[in-house]
Amino acid sequence: MDLSLAKINFCFPKKIHRLRSEQKLVGLIINEMEESGNIKYVGYSNKKKFQKDLESYVSRSNFIQYQPLSIKQKSFIKKNIHKTLKKCHQFLPHPDPPIFIFIYPWFPNTKKLSLFQGVTAFATYYTMHIFINPNNYSKQSLTETIAHEWNHLVFYRYHKEKSYNLRTYMAMEGMAEVFREEIVKGSRSPWTLALTEEETIRQFETLKSYLNKNGIGLYKKIFYGNKKYKQWTGYSIGYYFMKKFRNKHPKLSWKKIIQISSDKIIES
Repeated sequence: MDLSLAKINFCFPKKIHRLRSEQKLVGLIINEMEESGNIKYVGYSNKKKFQKDLESYVSRSNFIQYQPLSIKQKSFIKKNIHKTLKKCHQFLPHPDPPIFIFIYPWFPNTKKLSLFQGVTAFATYYTMHIFINPNNYSKQSLTETIAHEWNHLVFYRYHKEKSYNLRTYMAMEGMAEVFREEIVKGSRSPWTLALTEEETIRQFETLKSYLNKNGIGLYKKIFYGNKKYKQWTGYSIGYYFMKKFRNKHPKLSWKKIIQISSDKIIES
């Protein structure tokens, strides 16, 4: 294993006496991260924002299922992650590793558990935050998630804008999904299938005037959905254009692709 690519930390507290709420569990996680000095690597400007996001992921419904991971479980997860990172780095090198990976407990409802196959994640600057349900995740789902987030982390290194516009978010998500498919395989993700091709083209036409607008608020509306936009609209559009680009340039390396301007991917 190439341990130089990532520093992996399991955020599964052992001191769980009288665990009564997800806020208490998140508090224990953050306390342990502070004691170990790892809190400075989470990629957030302050602890409150980080805590708020953690609480949004630790589902209220099933947190009572929580148990610390066994040594065997940690070993299996770490081996899978390192193997995936090594493969991803081979095709898309990170310019300045190591990255930091934090793994947290996750207790989604049945629908989310099935949809994400027990694993979800997000990336911040140099860091992957991985949420995993220890009893209901698959090796493939973990591998696919790691590959997708790896692409994001390398993307961040080459696109250092303080705030991305909608076009860049679309290009970024499209790249991550197509990269994941090519490098670690797996079937198409549900979020790339939210719209038919006809719907994708039609919806994109209505969004052209927003492509150069910045802000996470706009991103959430287009990608996560609201009354006006179907859930995962942004993912489907980004995937459509990235596949189109990839078909035109099948021999282009991922090291070059990741550096391409978003307006070359999302054509308006």
